[in-house]
Amino acid sequence: MGRTLEGYRVATSAAFGSSCVFAGVIIVFLVILSWSESGDPLDWTGAWYLWVIIGIGFAYPLLMMRGKTVTCGVDWLMYNRKSWVNTYELNEVKVTKYAGGYHITLKDTSGRGIMLNLRTVQELPYLWDYVYLGIMHSVVYGGARTNNEAVRRLKLPRPVT
Repeated sequence: MGRTLEGYRVATSAAFGSSCVFAGVIIVFLVILSWSESGDPLDWTGAWYLWVIIGIGFAYPLLMMRGKTVTCGVDWLMYNRKSWVNTYELNEVKVTKYAGGYHITLKDTSGRGIMLNLRTVQELPYLWDYVYLGIMHSVVYGGARTNNEAVRRLKLPRPVT
């Protein structure tokens, strides 16, 4: 691996904001539920276990989002400082749909693989340029396998059969 040329890290403020929203939704739900059952919107505040649920609702997004990083060099992509792939030696490129968008799965010829949110990779144009050039090279010159969603979403050439 060479020098890091581009990178992305989830801002602490974004993680904190998501945590506040998630905990706020739980509180609003409890207020509405309490108001409809007993007529007192703050009746739920005396139950200690509900405060534990709110605390978990606050901590979960904060812990899940904090420290997520995506970095790349000329010919590699790394996710969370742990897993990385050589983008010019890919043998599989897949895009799959999930509830919040699309995941991209990249596997290289050395057996390494990563799966991450496609939007996360595309948020920084320069990072996406490096990654996309490697993907395109692997598909056109290396014969990397793709699925229909990858061909459609990434505008990759269809494999010749």
